[in-house]
Amino acid sequence: SQNEGRTMSKKWKVKNHAATTPPPRQRRSRWLTLALIAVAAAAAISIGIWLVQRSQPAPLTTGAAPGEAASSPVDGPRLALDQDLFDYGDVKLNSTIETEINVKNIGDEVLALAESPRVELVEGC
Repeated sequence: SQNEGRTMSKKWKVKNHAATTPPPRQRRSRWLTLALIAVAAAAAISIGIWLVQRSQPAPLTTGAAPGEAASSPVDGPRLALDQDLFDYGDVKLNSTIETEINVKNIGDEVLALAESPRVELVEGC
C-alpha cells in the first residue's frame, strides 16, 4: 500500500498544568464571580422569606382580650372569640382535630353566621 515506504511521526505537546497558575487578574475575576453569586443567592433567599411571611394571614383579633367585650362602641355586629390562636403541637398529616370555639356578638346589631366558618390550616408553623 501507499504507507509502506513512509515513516509517520506525530508530535505531542504536554503541558504541566500543576506548575501553571493563572495570572492575578484572572484569579481576582474568579473570586469576584463567586462573591457575586453568593450575594445574589443571599438576596434571593431573603426576598423569598419576605414574600412567604407577607403572604401569611394576620391572626384574628377583636381588639379586646380573649373572652372580654370591646370597650369602644361598635356600629353593627362584631364577633369576639374566647381564643384567637390555637396551637396543637406536632400533628400527623391528614389527622382530624376537633376544637370548640365560643363565639360572642359584642356589637349592637344581630350577628348571623350564614355558613360554616372558613378555617385555614397552616403546615409547618
